[in-house]
Amino acid sequence: MYEQYTDGKKWLQMGHEKPWTYSSSLPTATDFYNQYSAFEMADIMRAYPIITKLVESVDLQNPMNTPNAKQLDALTVEEWAHQNGQTRFFQDLCEGSTMVAYGVRAMR
Repeated sequence: MYEQYTDGKKWLQMGHEKPWTYSSSLPTATDFYNQYSAFEMADIMRAYPIITKLVESVDLQNPMNTPNAKQLDALTVEEWAHQNGQTRFFQDLCEGSTMVAYGVRAMR
């Protein structure tokens, strides 16, 4: 395990061209509330059950048995985000999540 450094100012650029800072280990709900509009937050809240349902539908033993597997396999995360989210904030969140989880951009 590698030592993680969390002291000091953290920067986040998501949903806007201008980055913003926070000082806790992770941004708090208040940090997000202060930076994003109600529409942007509602877009995330609207998409969350869609993502949850999709995750729960995946057949972990044989992913190609998942409902709509061929259609999903043909999509990039970026395409899925554009189809299911309406804000840059949502699309940036999908992009960042993909980069953290897989080390590649959502367009791949």
